[in-house]
Amino acid sequence: MGLSLPSGRVVAIAVCTAAGLALAYLAARHTPLFAVQELQVRGVPPHVESAIRAELQPLLGTSLVALDGGELVQRLESLPVVKAAEYDRAFPHTLELVIRPERQLAVVRSRGGGAWVVSESGRVLKAASLRALARLPIVALGPGMLLRPGESLGNPATLTAFHALALVPRPFPVRVRSARMQLGRVTLVVGEGTELRLGEPSELRLKLAIADRVLRALEPEERLELGYIDLSLPERPVAGTNSQVEG
Repeated sequence: MGLSLPSGRVVAIAVCTAAGLALAYLAARHTPLFAVQELQVRGVPPHVESAIRAELQPLLGTSLVALDGGELVQRLESLPVVKAAEYDRAFPHTLELVIRPERQLAVVRSRGGGAWVVSESGRVLKAASLRALARLPIVALGPGMLLRPGESLGNPATLTAFHALALVPRPFPVRVRSARMQLGRVTLVVGEGTELRLGEPSELRLKLAIADRVLRALEPEERLELGYIDLSLPERPVAGTNSQVEG
């Protein structure tokens, strides 16, 4: 049996329909029909939302249809406070955003006096305030090194110290005050000055889990007397008292 071809009338209708859809698409791209009038931002604290709204203010009034989603995500993730972003077009006039913000982990402080808040991923978020210096653990940076928001840490020793901080169990029984990596060995300072000597940067999660268990087993008064916990060999942790504590 031979195949029957569509009639000229059917072809003409199909061509007209396609042309009409193309014209409608072009109209949607270049008219206020689907203009962005509202931004809905979810998943972030107010200060991050404010930064996002300020960044996307120029999008208001542009077409949802013409929106370049890849460029939008790249633009959002270039903000120091944004770790990941997703979007959705909620026609006719709303752009919906789901944001995963960067989480503050520590303050990196240089010997020259500069200090910056850095996220768990090692990304510089902003200059550190006095409140951040009092609240977050401190990681020392080499002399003369400067950082800018949006940059990522590149110094291996600093990154290793950050990695150890990111692995600290939460909640931890005492405050973590600082972290350092010197001569190939990692040390955290916690509580009122107790050193967690983690040794080489291997099995850090296990070593920190053991430290968590040891500290929870102690009374607050006993923690004050504790000078260090050596976890270089996690199967044989060694603790020493603080000789400076007065009786």
